[in-house]
Amino acid sequence: MFSSAPMPTSRTRIDIPDPGEVVRTVVDGQPVAVWNVAGEIHAIGDICPHRGFVLSEGNVYLTREGCASVVCPGHHWRFDLVSGEAAFRPECVRVYGVEIDGDGLWISALPGSSPGSRAEGAG
Repeated sequence: MFSSAPMPTSRTRIDIPDPGEVVRTVVDGQPVAVWNVAGEIHAIGDICPHRGFVLSEGNVYLTREGCASVVCPGHHWRFDLVSGEAAFRPECVRVYGVEIDGDGLWISALPGSSPGSRAEGAG
């Protein structure tokens, strides 16, 4: 029997961050930031594609609609924590899979999720 769900290419186990906390880790050799925003866990690539600033050092904001984004501390680009897309820019950061396992998390690099630019017509 085959599953249509993508299989992780690599994964790392970490403790669940406290609400409002960010934890840095490495998955498949890449730096990853994992946030707990109001009880929701988000994991994205930790390096801004613009100038290489560390995103986990930026501030996280919630919109009125409840969407979370991080603002790069270098040049203030804003990245959605669910999609990895930059607001008003074609660039994006990789989004990582998150699986809760007891008191910890598995953070996974998923096939098809890669840093770079959005596909034309996407987003």
